Amino acid sequence: MSFITSTVRTDSFTAGYMKTGEGSKTLVILPGLSVQSVLPYAGAVEKQYEAFLKDWTVYLIERRNELPAQYSISDMARDTAAVMKALCIEKADVFGASQGGMITLTLAADYPGFVNKIAVASTSARIDDKRFEIISEWISLARERKREELYLSFAGKVYPPEFFNANKNAFITLSQGVNDCELDHFITLAEGTLGFDITNQVKNINCPVFCAFDKDDAVLGADSGYEILNLFSGNPAFELTVTEGFGHAVYDTDPAFPQKLYNFFMK
Repeated sequence: MSFITSTVRTDSFTAGYMKTGEGSKTLVILPGLSVQSVLPYAGAVEKQYEAFLKDWTVYLIERRNELPAQYSISDMARDTAAVMKALCIEKADVFGASQGGMITLTLAADYPGFVNKIAVASTSARIDDKRFEIISEWISLARERKREELYLSFAGKVYPPEFFNANKNAFITLSQGVNDCELDHFITLAEGTLGFDITNQVKNINCPVFCAFDKDDAVLGADSGYEILNLFSGNPAFELTVTEGFGHAVYDTDPAFPQKLYNFFMK
């Protein structure tokens, strides 16, 4: 199997994406907030989701390239729908991690015709001042152009200690390649989470929903996951998996996670 990375153009903006797989079904992956593009790691993404490649055509869609001064989660969901339309994706299974999960929930609530089933991991249905604290710290470091400190703070909160300590030098090396445009892009996307609240719209999500979170999530906290559980208590097609020790990035660090995701979407 081989992947492609490219840029799609809509009526008003461009966005980077990855495509792989050969199945008749479609899986759209919406990654979380990151300092730099994840497309250079498309090969690793393809390997992680290799179980899907026979039955699904898999797309990873990044945020738009040309960002307005203010860019909310609602805006990101609208633009995700525009990218899916431009890629001729009529209806898809959608998986979103962290900020990508917020976009996924909004997409399912506001644009239900684009989704079949949704899965979210390490995400939240609302971002209040408390849940914004870590993100606010990252924004300050990005504004001050403290690249190494930003990368270490980001990785230290997202990954479990053992993984972070084993890869600390790699994170420092990556930070040295971050340019000012990437920092400004990161700031705008991070600021867009403040005030996000979809709690009143969850009732509009009627498709099957899978949610995963880790008790040791140092970014949004485990309470965000339990809140989603409560919000979907009336949805008979809601599934939850809770782990411990894998951190916020449970979708990357739990080796069993891709299979859990596959099992849900295969039903």
